[in-house]
Amino acid sequence: MAAERLAVMRFLGHDSFLLVGHDRGARVARRLALDNPGVVTRLVVMDIVPALDFYENSNAAIAQDYFYFSFLTQDYPILDRLIAGDPDAFLRLILSGLSDRPVRYDDLALQAYLTANATPAAVTAMCECFRAGYHIDRLHDRAAGQPA
Repeated sequence: MAAERLAVMRFLGHDSFLLVGHDRGARVARRLALDNPGVVTRLVVMDIVPALDFYENSNAAIAQDYFYFSFLTQDYPILDRLIAGDPDAFLRLILSGLSDRPVRYDDLALQAYLTANATPAAVTAMCECFRAGYHIDRLHDRAAGQPA
């Protein structure tokens, strides 16, 4: 994904650029910057811990609090089918489990999010994002010599 983003920026005529990414986009932005020194002149990554750091340094407490980081990495299609049994409940669990305080979501926004993310394709995409973190991002970091 990082190589594709770089190709797009070069196609648009940019030899160097500032880059901002959030969540999966931040992982892609980080990889692009690490693999192409000097191309990214400023980088902002939001809401990530590098996958190698996370998975190599997890402990029981982290595994309990962020269970979905390991749960969602399981191979297709078993996990996707389990979530499909009640995607609404699973998504609400993830959304409410990200804070130690109750989170109030706007009712319309929450319903739109739940509806959009309950389709089989959306569930698989969510899982694929975590699978990529575990199976691909860690390997790329190791291959590039990034320390855990």
